[in-house]
Amino acid sequence: MVALKTYLKREGITGNDFGEKVRVSASTISRICSGKRLPSARLVRLIVMETAGAVTAVDLLNLNLVSTSRNNKSSRRAEENCGVDQ
Repeated sequence: MVALKTYLKREGITGNDFGEKVRVSASTISRICSGKRLPSARLVRLIVMETAGAVTAVDLLNLNLVSTSRNNKSSRRAEENCGVDQ
């Protein structure tokens, strides 16, 4: 698993070039890399395919399905929103 930003840097691909490949703007790629935006399900699929699985949906969506504290209300809420059973 690798973050998109790391993948792009390692492969020497600009945000603009990668954005063209997955049909979004360079600013969208930048916001995803900085964590300011989550990609749509369609974009997640395109990114995973374009990176040949080097960047996964888990990487893109910052999913941490193992909570450190089940009593943490925000963790429970996040898990509920992701459809994780308690």
